[in-house]
Amino acid sequence: METLELSVRGAGGVAYPVSVGAGLLASALPGFAAQQGASRVAIITNDVVAPLYGRALQARIPGSFLVSVPDGERHKTLLTVQVMNYLHSGRHRMAL
Repeated sequence: METLELSVRGAGGVAYPVSVGAGLLASALPGFAAQQGASRVAIITNDVVAPLYGRALQARIPGSFLVSVPDGERHKTLLTVQVMNYLHSGRHRMAL
């Protein structure tokens, strides 16, 4: 399997690695997450992609949790991620 490695510049000029290739979701990503030494991994996606790949990816990465936001850039904010992370942490009480 051939993999293309890229360096992408995001907001604020921060560079991050991107790998492109067939089967990377199943083969490379779990190992990458383990190499980072994180005990928990947030998989952040949208309501369109989550049903297609979210649970399968979550099952491959120990300690991961899925955060799904509505589709569209206006919903992908730091506040949205912070609220979802807090809800997942179990440090809150929820009432119906």
